[in-house]
Amino acid sequence: ENPEHDQLLRRLWELFLPDVPFGGCQSDGWKRMGFQGKNPVTDFRGMGLHALHCLIYLGQHHPEMAIRLMEGQREHREYPLAASAINFVSLIAELVDLKNTSQRKNHEHKPLFQLFCTCDSSHKPFEEFFCTILQVFDRAWMASHAGYLDFPNVIRALKYRVQIHLSRGALTLET
Repeated sequence: ENPEHDQLLRRLWELFLPDVPFGGCQSDGWKRMGFQGKNPVTDFRGMGLHALHCLIYLGQHHPEMAIRLMEGQREHREYPLAASAINFVSLIAELVDLKNTSQRKNHEHKPLFQLFCTCDSSHKPFEEFFCTILQVFDRAWMASHAGYLDFPNVIRALKYRVQIHLSRGALTLET
């Protein structure tokens, strides 16, 4: 239990469920947001605070998209939004190769890392790319009429599409 983390979880709740009183860390509201269970902390284990910050960024800077995706996941999408979003943070970290950035010279970095470095940091390039990936994934998901068990295949296809786009020397984050 970390009070700062609790505040971040409360903020996420307020952004995605503004009309529902905060239910603490053990609530069905988290499942409504697309976490796998009643306690969101268990889903964040893999990407931790970075994934939480990306979800908060989505809710703060793209609130209409956040609510549309969250509400739509129960109506006609079969992927859990929050758990999927955590996977996308992991995917972007892999595409940027965050684990090895300090061991490389500038010209040796992955194309996406180099692209992020050309962006004004006030524009939050990682977070904006996260929001873009989420939108692209959602469109691909809906177009393919995918079901819950298709998630690994759709994310694999998305990863391939992003890698192809980046290998062509993409100069912007626009798709």
